[in-house]
Amino acid sequence: MSYHFLEVSSPNALLKVRDKQIYLNLNDLGERRLPIEDTAAVIITSFNCSIHHSFFASSGRMNMPVLITCENYKPQSVLLPAIRATDTSLLRSDWSYDEKLKSILWQKTISAKIENQAEMLKVWGASPEEVAKVRGCSNMGPFHAREARAAKLYWSFWGKNLPKGFARKRRSGGLNSMLNYAYAVLVSVITQRLLAAGLDPVRGFGHRFRERTCALTYDIMEPFRIIADHAVWQLRDLVATAVDSDGVIQSPDCRKKLAGILLSNESVGLFGKQGLQLIENAIRSLRRALLEKRAGIYQPWKFKYTKWAGY
Repeated sequence: MSYHFLEVSSPNALLKVRDKQIYLNLNDLGERRLPIEDTAAVIITSFNCSIHHSFFASSGRMNMPVLITCENYKPQSVLLPAIRATDTSLLRSDWSYDEKLKSILWQKTISAKIENQAEMLKVWGASPEEVAKVRGCSNMGPFHAREARAAKLYWSFWGKNLPKGFARKRRSGGLNSMLNYAYAVLVSVITQRLLAAGLDPVRGFGHRFRERTCALTYDIMEPFRIIADHAVWQLRDLVATAVDSDGVIQSPDCRKKLAGILLSNESVGLFGKQGLQLIENAIRSLRRALLEKRAGIYQPWKFKYTKWAGY
């Protein structure tokens, strides 16, 4: 089972595959290797590394996404196998044209995301009034505005409880760079799991189709964002030393902790199961809902149903 996340951040590194092993040559630090079948995804943050053709060919053959980030760790490009899901019953079901089904799936996803944000605020010590305001957004006003209203309240909690304040801006560095990196980990693993389930990550039901994006990956990811948010919240006191003025995460230990958010003991203790299992459960329910054209089968992840009994 693929579960490793390989990050390539070392300058002038060489990445290649030989005998089903990923080889990473780090120059003065020697050569490291990892079985490609045990690798869920590769995240490339280095701007000077060299990548051999054997790596690209093997990653496509193994349905392993390769994610390339920009300088602030926001996913810039996702390289996917050319075949993707074009030989499955899902394609023949022609689900992408059922607008009513897509609308219901998206509403369920956003409702789960808002519910999870409210539950996460409770973990962080927010007042009952703050939690109730976020949870209330699920049923307040036009549907398209609910997510934005909840996000404003959710991130305002960070702004009020961090010494230097906070605003969620993707390219502003600091904690935003750490959030971008953690989200990149989620993008990688969800894309890989979608491919394994025969779902095309490009064909979504909520996010718009755009170049170099995986709409379905971002759809599935919405309720899981709090796992990344919690990891960054736990590391918030390290931001001054871990992230430089250009928004680059200089601390390898910080990147390692963010890359392991779905498998860490802390995440399992808080959320009840490994993040990988939670993601696979949501994807399996979506696949069945699409095949049977029954939106009610789809179960986006909700924190309150899977959390540790001791919480």
